[in-house]
Amino acid sequence: MPAYHLSLPVKGISQISFTHLGINDGLSQSTVFDITQDSKGNMWFSTFNGVNKYNGYDFTVYLHEEGNPHSISHNTARTIQAGSNGKVWIGTDEGLSCYDPIEDFFYNYYYEKDKKRAAVTGIIEIDPEHLLVNTSHGLTLFNISQSAFTTDKMDATLLSLKATAIHRYQDRIYIGTSQGVSVYSLIRHTLQTILTFPEGASKEVLTILQQSDSLLWIGTEGDGLYAVHPGTNTVRHYTASNGNSISSNFVRSLALDAQNRLWIGTFTSLYIYDEENDKFIAHVSDRLQEQSLSQSSIRSIFKDSQGGMC
Repeated sequence: MPAYHLSLPVKGISQISFTHLGINDGLSQSTVFDITQDSKGNMWFSTFNGVNKYNGYDFTVYLHEEGNPHSISHNTARTIQAGSNGKVWIGTDEGLSCYDPIEDFFYNYYYEKDKKRAAVTGIIEIDPEHLLVNTSHGLTLFNISQSAFTTDKMDATLLSLKATAIHRYQDRIYIGTSQGVSVYSLIRHTLQTILTFPEGASKEVLTILQQSDSLLWIGTEGDGLYAVHPGTNTVRHYTASNGNSISSNFVRSLALDAQNRLWIGTFTSLYIYDEENDKFIAHVSDRLQEQSLSQSSIRSIFKDSQGGMC
């Protein structure tokens, strides 16, 4: 899926123009897994073929180089997160890579079990000294100052979870699994179940987003979109079989625009949620319209510092 810069005119959520950035513009690969923006305003895109830094004019592509310890750890980059210290953290199929903007190279760290390197699929900054890292071997902490993975300071209940998605909102960390969603309080050090899927039904959580204190959105692989109101334990479930709902049950990404509207990326369309009418406005690829999506399958959505949606 190419990277897009999206602009939303004041006319309404049905009027959107898309500017395309793709392989012909220098993007290294057409499947973009994740997007972030660093402290200097550069946009970063993680792909099947390395990571791409975009300064608004040109792409810089970073690829793994055999024999070079300061190249990225692997070309398949699953997740990317800008840190508060100006560095950029990337999770790849072989480990955790940290881009140093001063040196313009990477430091690589590997989490191993049974001599097998773990893939890193999620990164959350807990504080300037620690990251919560989701790996194919489970959740772990990364101590930035010590440049080391550790589970010594982790709650035992967190270690038992096999996370498929992680998301931070204020002092809460939401953890999605194939059984449901739990929330961990960084202040109280407690773990609470927010949503439980029916017994025997494996519904992998792909993405989580808290829109406000009273509304949590959960996207799944094959079971649509959930809206959870934690205070009242009210749950709304949107699937392809509902009227005025999403057309795909594979919800890959969630983001909020500058007007606090929910954007939903699915396997078949981009949707914007019309909260007032409780319906979803679809945007799909149309080859006859130059400013439509170039593809309808959306893996990642990100709001940049100027309010543009990528």
